Amino acid sequence: MPRSFRFGAFVALGFIASFALGTVLPGAFAETKDAPTAIRNALAETGTVQGAPQRNLVLSRVLVEPGAELALHHHLGTQVAHIEEGR
Repeated sequence: MPRSFRFGAFVALGFIASFALGTVLPGAFAETKDAPTAIRNALAETGTVQGAPQRNLVLSRVLVEPGAELALHHHLGTQVAHIEEGR
């Protein structure tokens, strides 16, 4: 092989390796952030619910951070929600 071809191949390989490391290394050394969550704030609660004995009535404010994934769940009673902001 001619010397210039080997040099060119070596340079090309160096560029490919640099590009590969440039895309992989920043993620490896980046700061890990906590996953977004939902924050529940209980505002009021009572165990004396007219027409629903042995049930609790809870008023909560829930802040769902952008990007948060809520676990699949259900509520035994009726849930009423109002979205103040976002979607």
